[in-house]
Amino acid sequence: MNTYSYFPSLKLDRVFQLYILLLFWLPLPFGSNRDWAVMIFELSVFLLLLVWLIQFLKGSCTITKAFRAARPVHVCFGIFLFWSFLQTISFPGFLVSFVSPATIIAGQVNQTVSVNPYLSVNRLLESFALYGFFCLALLLVTTRTRLKVVLFSILIAGLLQAVFGTLMLLSKLNYMFLIPKEFYITDVTGTFINRNHLAGFLEMCLAVGVGLMIAMMDGSKKNGFKKKLIYFLSVLLSPKIGVRIALVIMVIALILTHSRMGNVAFFSAMLIASVVGLVTNKSRSKSVLLFFASMIVVDLFLVGTWFGIDEVAQRLEKTGFHRETRDEVYMDGLDIISAYPFTGTGGGTFESVYPIYKDGDVLLHYDHVHNDYLEFAIEYGLPATLVLGVAVFWTLVVSVLAQKHRKRRLLRSAGFASFMGIVAILIHSLVDFNLHIPANAAYFITLMALAWISRYGLVSVRADKTS
Repeated sequence: MNTYSYFPSLKLDRVFQLYILLLFWLPLPFGSNRDWAVMIFELSVFLLLLVWLIQFLKGSCTITKAFRAARPVHVCFGIFLFWSFLQTISFPGFLVSFVSPATIIAGQVNQTVSVNPYLSVNRLLESFALYGFFCLALLLVTTRTRLKVVLFSILIAGLLQAVFGTLMLLSKLNYMFLIPKEFYITDVTGTFINRNHLAGFLEMCLAVGVGLMIAMMDGSKKNGFKKKLIYFLSVLLSPKIGVRIALVIMVIALILTHSRMGNVAFFSAMLIASVVGLVTNKSRSKSVLLFFASMIVVDLFLVGTWFGIDEVAQRLEKTGFHRETRDEVYMDGLDIISAYPFTGTGGGTFESVYPIYKDGDVLLHYDHVHNDYLEFAIEYGLPATLVLGVAVFWTLVVSVLAQKHRKRRLLRSAGFASFMGIVAILIHSLVDFNLHIPANAAYFITLMALAWISRYGLVSVRADKTS
C-alpha cells in the first residue's frame, strides 16, 4: 500500500466536516470543562443528529452495519440513560424511601432519587450528547477515507495540544485557552486546566498515532542494500516519518505533564496492547516488535531522560498514602455507596453529597472522587455502573476481534488504537476523573466507536459518493 494514500481527500460531506470540526474544538476550551462549553457540545451533537436524520428520511443515507452491530452498546447506554432520567423524576416519598432510604427528606410528599435534580438534569443532557457523539461516529465514518480523516484528526488534535503546552512551558508565557494559567505553572497542561487531564487526552491521541504507524508498516522483506536504501528514503519522504515525529512530540509533552498515572497508564497500555496485537497478528510480528522496541528505547529512555522522566519517577517514589488524602476520600466514597448502593445519589451530585460523609482529616475541597469507577458508583449506583462496564468490556472484546479477523491493515490498526486508548484511560481512571472531563469522555466514546467500525467494516452510503 502506498503510504501517500494516507493523505485523505478533503471532499467530504458537510455533516461529516462539522463532526470533525467539533472533534477539534472539544479539547480547546479547557477540555470543554465549563458549562458554556458543554452547552456548545450538546447543541452541536443534537443539531448534527437532526441533520443526519433529515438526510436519512430523504433517503440520502442509510444506517451502517457498524451501528447495527453495536446493538449491545446501544442497549447498555439506553438502560443507563433511562436510569439517569428516572433519577430526576419526582416519586412518592414512600417509594423513594423503599429503594433509597438515605435519600428521603422528612415531611416531603414527593421527591427525586437524586439529591440535587438540577445537577442531575445537566449531567443527563451531557450523557445524551456523549451517546449521540458515539452514534455520529458509527453513522458518519462510512468509508476508508473518512476513517483516515478521523484518525489523523485525533492525532493532529493531540499534536497541537502537545506543541502548544510545551511552548507555553518553555517560553514561560503559561497560557491556557486565552487566559493565563493559575495552577501547574511548571507542568505542561495545553489548553486543559489540570495536567492529568491533558495526560489522559494525550494517552488516547498517542494510541491513535501508534495505530497509524502500524497501519503504514510494510511487512515485506527488503533484500539487498539498494532496496533497503530506497525503502529508507521512501520512509523519510512519506507521512510515516511525520506520524513518528508527532508521536515523539506527544511523548515529550506527556512526560512534561509530570502526571504519574498518565505516564504509567500510557506505557502500560502500550505494553498490553502490543502483546495482544502480536498474538492476534503474527504475520507482521517482526516489524511491529521493532517499532514497539523503538518506542521504548527512543521515547522512554532517550527522549524521556532528556525531558525529565526522572522527575516523574521521583513523584512515583514519593507517592504514599501518608502523603495523600485521596485514600481517605475513597473510603468516604465507599460509605456513600453503602448508603446509596442501588440508586446512587444522582448524576453530578458528588460535590453536593460529599461534605456530609467527609472525613475530618480531609481539608481540601473535592468536587470529584479522583476515581471514575467510584464516582460512577456513587452517583448512579452499582447496577447502572455495571451496565456501563459491560458496554466498555464488550467493546474491548470487539477491538481484539477486529485485530484478529480483519484483513485490511487500516481496520486492524484502528482496532489496535481503540484497544490501547481505552485500556490507558481505564488504568488512569483508577486515580483520576478523565471520564468526567467532557472532551476526554467524547474522545473515549470515539475510540469505542472505532472498535465497532474496525470490526464490522465500512459500508458506504449514497451521500458519501463524492468522498
